[in-house]
Amino acid sequence: MSSVTIIVAYLMKKHQMSLENALSLVRSKRPQVAPNEGFMSQLENFEKSMQVEQERKLMQPVQN
Repeated sequence: MSSVTIIVAYLMKKHQMSLENALSLVRSKRPQVAPNEGFMSQLENFEKSMQVEQERKLMQPVQN
């Protein structure tokens, strides 16, 4: 896995950023960043799994 992919995934998870926003932030600091197609696919899947996780949390009943 490339270091760029790890950094983008970290930003997405830790700061609840979208793939697009995380990649834009990394590119603002290092413009030549260009994850290959395979890594982008993994990041897209990661983003989808985070969305599902967030939806599950919203659907859980509030516990007193």
